[in-house]
Amino acid sequence: MNPLKGGHKKLPSETAPVWIPDEAASRCMRCDAEFSLLVRKHHCRNCGAVVCKSCSGGTAIVPGVDKQKEVRVCNVCKKIIQQIRNKN
Repeated sequence: MNPLKGGHKKLPSETAPVWIPDEAASRCMRCDAEFSLLVRKHHCRNCGAVVCKSCSGGTAIVPGVDKQKEVRVCNVCKKIIQQIRNKN
């Protein structure tokens, strides 16, 4: 079972995440799509998960990466970050 699939939640932090190595993921850690020449690997800059383009369509400011520029995040992290920002 993939511990990052679907339910992984990580708040934006002041430290950069540890990325899951490309070699460790043959499938998207969110939707389970198999990576190929057409389905490329992307890393969420917030949680470090390896995800497909469909599951990493958003960007957000992640303090541990860049406090001013939005960077690629997975859809799960994007939703969490938006919820946090809406509460503040």
